[in-house]
Amino acid sequence: MDFNEEGDEKGFNLVTMEKRAPLIEFIETPARQFQTLSPEFFAQPDWISMVEPRTIYRIKGEVTKDEYEALKKHLKAFPVPILNKLTVKRDIRVRDDKMTEDIKEDEALIGIISNALWLTAPDLTSAYEYEAFRKAYAQGHFVAIILYKIKKSDLDSCPDEGRVDVDEFKDSPELYKEFLGIRR
Repeated sequence: MDFNEEGDEKGFNLVTMEKRAPLIEFIETPARQFQTLSPEFFAQPDWISMVEPRTIYRIKGEVTKDEYEALKKHLKAFPVPILNKLTVKRDIRVRDDKMTEDIKEDEALIGIISNALWLTAPDLTSAYEYEAFRKAYAQGHFVAIILYKIKKSDLDSCPDEGRVDVDEFKDSPELYKEFLGIRR
């Protein structure tokens, strides 16, 4: 049994023969039911009273990182085990509104790319490179891509080869600027 059987009645067929014609009767058994919940379920103030102890639950849906953080307390308080099948939406974050402008000839688009352990800052000016990293991000290979527009002359100071330990940057936004060669 699995969630593909959600909503199916469980039981057996009792077949009796009456004058060469089968008489089929479905006998339901007290099997545990499966139920898929959406994140919206927890918006109901009395959600906990709706939980049936014999039901097997899973939560499924797509949420933002903030929504997921808010749901954690409900999932922890859920009175029976619950299978978590939530997907966290990943968005490419642009730090500067001016990023929507075209990149000038003397500028480059770089992205701080992180997988929670390390950072790198490759040149993403070419559409091919940008699209490759965007797809990898959408598939969950990176935690974040933060885009910056910098002068092409500063590209050499960006570590696009090799990686830098993310712990070095946790408490200092100034290190990001230094990492990128940004002189503002």
